[in-house]
Amino acid sequence: MDGLYTYTLVSTLYDESGDYIDCFLPFVISVIDNKVSNASGELQGRIKERYSLEIPEHSLKTILTRGKRSGYTSVDHKQYSLTDKGKELNKRIEHKETRREINGFLDELKKHLTRAGFKSQQIEKVFQQYVFSNLRSLFCFLDSEILNVQDEHESKLNPYITEFIISIEKTNPSLFRVFQNIVFGKIISLAISGLQEIEELQQNFSKTTLFLDTNVVFDILGLQGNEAQKVTAEFVKLAQNSKKFSFKVFDFTVDEIIRV
Repeated sequence: MDGLYTYTLVSTLYDESGDYIDCFLPFVISVIDNKVSNASGELQGRIKERYSLEIPEHSLKTILTRGKRSGYTSVDHKQYSLTDKGKELNKRIEHKETRREINGFLDELKKHLTRAGFKSQQIEKVFQQYVFSNLRSLFCFLDSEILNVQDEHESKLNPYITEFIISIEKTNPSLFRVFQNIVFGKIISLAISGLQEIEELQQNFSKTTLFLDTNVVFDILGLQGNEAQKVTAEFVKLAQNSKKFSFKVFDFTVDEIIRV
């Protein structure tokens, strides 16, 4: 299965669960076969083969632990198996609509490149390389609406792909949403190497009070209107779910908010 589909699915599952660990559970559960051996190393290889997704061993164990706690899997002598609840969750990995969205996006990109005089037979590979090589610039574009691709190994197609992205942002919201999901899904996938650290961080915190700055409050209230607002909302949700944090604001912050 190609990377573009995987990253779009990661983003979709994250939107559904709101949790960086839970959004990878369906991928792990889908490769557990009760009829064969299911040691963590074997699961790791199947995930890479099926989804082009590399999950480090410590991250995989974190996800498997979450699956067991949630009642999706059981383990016996380091062999994992699915429970009935896990088999139900397994159905969620079949997102046919996601595949259709990816195909539609690539078809339109191919038409755009053809009109520009290019006939690429590997459009999916070309676009995937474009995203991976320019991930930071693309994320900044989603935040600031300024796209500045500076790939030192730039393909001659890159300017036309950039042109296509800028165009669909203005004219085709559904295609642009597919592009957003690919970028966000790739970024979330890069974070899985830190899943163990996230859980350990939550465990090591005692009850902590977070004092919110004015801009953070505006982000929470939805008044900023930029991509940073989404990041803030995700952080707040993560902190709330950990049940380790409470939120407060200083009096002078309240006064500043009222004046604005």
